Amino acid sequence: MIKEKGLPAQAGISTLVGIVIILLVAGVLFGGVFAYQYFAKSPALLEAQSQQIQTQNPQADNMEPVNQTAGWQTYTNTEYGYELQYPNGWFLFHSQWSPGGPIYSAENLNVQGSIIFVEKNLKNGEGISEYDWFSINRESGTVWTDGSLNVDDFWNKLGKTDQNTGEIINKFVEKKTINGTVFLIFDQYDWSVKYQKKIWIPQALFMHNGNFFWIRGGDTMEKSFFEQILSTFKFTN
Repeated sequence: MIKEKGLPAQAGISTLVGIVIILLVAGVLFGGVFAYQYFAKSPALLEAQSQQIQTQNPQADNMEPVNQTAGWQTYTNTEYGYELQYPNGWFLFHSQWSPGGPIYSAENLNVQGSIIFVEKNLKNGEGISEYDWFSINRESGTVWTDGSLNVDDFWNKLGKTDQNTGEIINKFVEKKTINGTVFLIFDQYDWSVKYQKKIWIPQALFMHNGNFFWIRGGDTMEKSFFEQILSTFKFTN
């Protein structure tokens, strides 16, 4: 009798193939079950985690915006009927120009048309450009104020471009009403002593009781800080 050769090898291969197929099927089934459990349970798990966080910090949803001007000092101008807040530790002056530089005074500040708010106690003749500061100036007897009935008239007369270079120097930002008074907010392109180049510096105009006022920010002042100051304005008469 002639024996058939090769059958044991073929049987071994068939067995190996069968094992591989079984392993593949098991892997697919296991992966499917795992994926189902993951996607089915993830939303519930996320919800539970969210509830746990809220339980640990129950005030998170009830937190109010932080008042960044809380604790600031208040300046009141009884002559022109307005008040505003400014940071603690700042100093107030009105100034006059002299050949030796500005002369600063802290007397009778509540009736002055022009006030400087600055982070440093200045000496006569000292400049303010390297410090944070802003000023409020009553404008009168100028080409901008004469014949102007409101801040729009003032703004329309204010030059928008440099007559020599043609570049924009005053750029409108927005108009907003603060405690019943309209403020026209704009940026002015001016030289910065600190940065040794021209930069955009925040400015604002408002009119109250027939008087025009120009608020100027220092060239180191952040725009957000300038806006905080504007938000504190109130009018007393």
